[in-house]
Amino acid sequence: MWAKETVRRCFPRLTMRTALVLLAAFLMVGQASAAGEELQLKWEKRFVMDETRELVKRVVAAQDGGALVWADTTDTEYHILPPLLLKADAAGEEEWTRRMPEDFWIASVKQAKTGGFLVMGALRSEPEKLQLIRLSETGKTVWTKKIAVEGGAMIPQYYSLLYSDFSETSDGGWIAAGRYYPGGYEGGKSSLVHVVKIGASGEIEWDKTLATRSFSSADRVLVTDSGDIYVQGTASSGDSQLYIAKLTGEAEVIWEQTYDEVGSVTIRSVLPASDGGLLIAGYVNRYRYDPAYNDIVAWHIDAKGDVVWRQQYGEEESGEIGLSLSERVDGGYMLIALLESERNEPSDWSFMTLDESGNVLAEKTVSFPQVRVIGAVPQGAGDYLLLGEYWEKSTTLADKRDIYLIKYGKAKKLLSLHAYDHKLKLALGETKQLQVEAVYDDGTEEALTDAVEWKSSDEKVAAVGKDGQITAKQKGKAEITAAFEGKRATFTVQVKK
Repeated sequence: MWAKETVRRCFPRLTMRTALVLLAAFLMVGQASAAGEELQLKWEKRFVMDETRELVKRVVAAQDGGALVWADTTDTEYHILPPLLLKADAAGEEEWTRRMPEDFWIASVKQAKTGGFLVMGALRSEPEKLQLIRLSETGKTVWTKKIAVEGGAMIPQYYSLLYSDFSETSDGGWIAAGRYYPGGYEGGKSSLVHVVKIGASGEIEWDKTLATRSFSSADRVLVTDSGDIYVQGTASSGDSQLYIAKLTGEAEVIWEQTYDEVGSVTIRSVLPASDGGLLIAGYVNRYRYDPAYNDIVAWHIDAKGDVVWRQQYGEEESGEIGLSLSERVDGGYMLIALLESERNEPSDWSFMTLDESGNVLAEKTVSFPQVRVIGAVPQGAGDYLLLGEYWEKSTTLADKRDIYLIKYGKAKKLLSLHAYDHKLKLALGETKQLQVEAVYDDGTEEALTDAVEWKSSDEKVAAVGKDGQITAKQKGKAEITAAFEGKRATFTVQVKK
């Protein structure tokens, strides 16, 4: 499948407050467009599982350059199957898949700091216990820890997990976060943000309930290098709003704040910023949860909880969702978004290059026919993983869906060409296939077979064809030059009688 790509200039919805800032950004558009165009498709892969529907949930950027995908699964008649984990290598090739235990529900998956992966969830048959499962780099179970938590880990009759995310701590433990119903969950009573510290052996060291508004819950948790804890959640007394708390490793509240918007906010990504703060992306719905009224919203919030910048993007009634906000190596930010989210069909990703204030400098839109956008995460310095579902053209929503994984990255720069066996001695009439390799700035090397221009300094001694094959014609010496994208490599050929 080939991606359709367009590059366009784009700006947030104009207000008097931002007009002057955007005028300065407009003067930089030519430069920014080039930055947007430097992204290129590295690979795309469809993973077909027989007789199942993969409802993809999340992609994790792995330390080895690959990816781990979590997908909930049903058969074609909607019978629930155990969740699926799929590991792909740096080239997008499948390394392994595994089903989680029967009746197990995944809340979150992470790359473990020391290699392998961690899975958090609960068994529907043991809803009072939170489970942490450690997987090896090949997907084998290393250990399982079951932790009894106050209020339980799951509401089994509703298939609803009460914990949403977790993060490793430097002492080998974990911080888990979710929601807690002080009076029980029956009858729609209020919920509170709940944070639990779990020790390395599986014991609860402390738990913390944070009071915000009537209905509150934690969605994500991050532990900083200094040991502080960020908890991102939602607080609602009507519309849902962004809530963030920062705690010490001993559960003391450093600060907590609710960031009010006009409409209801849903957060899709929270990543650490280089200043010790957070980069947050999601969307705000302006009208009764109609997806056509979704607008992208993004924040850079510093370590003190102050807003460095906040921007809202979108066109009228187009339905757009922010999927991931990250910092660019060369300055500014990259915002990856879903376009036209109101369509219940394949949709588009957008790479939005932002300046230091979050203003859009350039936008590159990529479309993959039959692929429904789900998520996106940055990987390393300038690479991005895109996750989607491949829908068969002739099927309904109840039919086949497959995992679709895509990798985009900064265009590689060719450093040099390397000639194999660059000093050759041939007998009269002997032939030899020359080989040349491209060396790129990202450390990769690639054997070249096409688009190489070959030239002999003396065709009477050694003739070379368009495919790089030489033929020894008569006694003497000749140099064969290979040229590719402005770089050259030279072979020296000596022909003997």
